[in-house]
Amino acid sequence: MKSKMIFRLVAISAFATISVAPLAGATITVIYGGEMFSAVAGATTTNFDSTMNLPLGFSSTGMNVGVIPKGQSDLNVYEAPTRDTTNFAYVSGDSTLTDTFESPISYLGIYWGSPDTYNTLILTDASGASVSYKPGGTIPDLIPDQTTAAYVNFFDTGSPWVSATFQSNGPAFEFDNVATELASPSPEPGQTFIAGGAIIVIGLLRRRKRV
Repeated sequence: MKSKMIFRLVAISAFATISVAPLAGATITVIYGGEMFSAVAGATTTNFDSTMNLPLGFSSTGMNVGVIPKGQSDLNVYEAPTRDTTNFAYVSGDSTLTDTFESPISYLGIYWGSPDTYNTLILTDASGASVSYKPGGTIPDLIPDQTTAAYVNFFDTGSPWVSATFQSNGPAFEFDNVATELASPSPEPGQTFIAGGAIIVIGLLRRRKRV
């Protein structure tokens, strides 16, 4: 009777101690020095050059958002990212711009123009969990400086993203050359949890038979 009770406790413990990866988190690299495009092999890049309309997958709220033709700037609102001579996207004020992906992605890259502390990028995973990233704050290597630009890479830490939202509490968040890479198919967290626990229990059963 005592051995049965110990077995049950061990089996329950096996299920309880299996952990799930942190939600929506990212490992980030920031590249200065003129790099305007992703260097990640296999990534797909979306720019804003073919039309003045937002590309497929992008949606917006508010009026202060859109695609700006190359060479145009409004210093009171937006300015082309450094060295960018093509169309770019911007969002400012109370508006938002969201890129909803057809399938979850494990990598996102953007050419981030004139980084400001009031620019925010929000990455959301399939569970609805989200993390906000800001220059100088949650992205310490992205220095707030309106005279610069950098290519910023986000690599997921185990929970792929289904959308990226751009917003700004100040004049503008300007960006271009959005790169993505699809996440590899993986079991649902619940399936991994059950499978892992089942393997441990099977091992215990076999050991018990040998005793």
